[in-house]
Order: sequence, then structure tokens, then C-alpha cells
Amino acid sequence: YINETIIPDSFNRMGDGDRLLRALRGNLGAAYLAWKVSGLVLQGITSPMPFLADMNPVQLLLAYKDFMRHPIESWKFITDRSQMMKNRSMNPIIQLILDRAKENTKNRISKLNKQQQEIGAMGLTWVDRVSVAGGWIGAYRKKLSELQKQQGMTEEIRDRMASEYADEVVLRTQPTGDKLELSPLFKMGGEGMKIITQFQTSLNVIWKNLTYEVPAMVRNHETARIVGQITGYVLAGALLGAVAEGHDDDD
Repeated sequence: YINETIIPDSFNRMGDGDRLLRALRGNLGAAYLAWKVSGLVLQGITSPMPFLADMNPVQLLLAYKDFMRHPIESWKFITDRSQMMKNRSMNPIIQLILDRAKENTKNRISKLNKQQQEIGAMGLTWVDRVSVAGGWIGAYRKKLSELQKQQGMTEEIRDRMASEYADEVVLRTQPTGDKLELSPLFKMGGEGMKIITQFQTSLNVIWKNLTYEVPAMVRNHETARIVGQITGYVLAGALLGAVAEGHDDDD
């Protein structure tokens, strides 16, 4: 926790090799994700699906419907209760682009490049926040409904517990760029290793859910959650296939 938040070695000078790899890693990530309409579409249609493990389709659809009707008020409702959502970072690539944009540089071309990368990444950042926000609201409402059946709780406690549950659902089902929540795999090996692993956070979440969460659900006899988890990934795959149909790899 100290290494990731206080960063005691933040003033250590990086070697030329590490600086070069970091620059390449940031530019590669920007080229892969920034300014891509296809990325926005794919993010928007796949992010909601994993939430089906924790709520039924009706609950999820109603949550997204209400969010879309009042997006500004709904986002304020979420961020008033969740610092995680307020500061959400979808993956290490986007986080690196945003971090590099804040770095001081005297080179005008480099500065302009970082600025255009930051602007290009903002579209994907907001599509991710919107697509995840509906799931957060659905999880919050589900937990709040359960807590309201329990006696002896104040509304403030119910609200806090429902918010914490919604945060947990998002962290369990969605990839993140938050260093405190990333698996050790994505922090090891220096800048060279991260060039490869920075693109794998989504696959890591899917792998964890299928190999760890689903067996745990089986042991706990949570049939509905098992069906929802598998159905969510099947639907996401089907939507990806449908969108990609008729387009070549470049598109």
C-alpha cells in the first residue's frame, strides 16, 4: 500500500532504457485505444454484460434506463457515495496516458502529442464510466432493497452498505487501472513487461471470474449467479461477433 500510494521512490531517476520503454508504452497504448470509434462501441456494449452475475436483466435494464434519463443527476448520486467511481480508471493504458499528460516537458511537439493523446482517451474514459455507472446503480438498488427488510438500521447505514456493495461488484466484474486493485502480474517486470501486460486486464478479470468466482458459486449453490455470470460473457461475445461481422481486422 505504501509503495503504491506514497511512492517512496518517486524521485529516483529512471534509466534511459526505462524512459524509452515508458514513452513507447504510452504511445503504443494511445495508438491502440485513443480516437477509435470502434473502441467506444465495443466498450459500451460489453461492459454491462458481466453485471448479470449480480442482478437480473430487468434490474440491470431499469438501472441503465434511469441513468440515461437523468445522467448528470445520476452521476452526482454515484460520486457522492463512491470515491472509487469518481476517480475510476478503466485500465493501465488509459491511466498511463493521463499520467503522462501531466508530466512537465519543454519539448513542444512532445507536449502537443501528450495533449492530443489525453483528449483522444477521454472518449473511452467517459464511455466506460457511463457503461459501468448503470451496473453500479443496479447493484446499489438491489442491496438497498435487501437491507430495507432488516430492522434496526438507519438509512445512513443502509446507504453506506449498499454503496460499498456496489463498489465491490464493479471491482469484481470490471477491469481497472487503479494500482491498488491491479493483480501483481501487472506491476512486475518493469516497463518492458508492462508493454505486454497492460493490454490484458480485461482478460484477467474474465479469467478470475470463470476460474475462481464460478467454482466458489458452485460450492455455495448460487445457481442464479452462475447462470448470470456465464450468460453475461456469452452475450458479450455474441455482441462482439455481431458488431465485427462484415468488417475486416483493420476496421
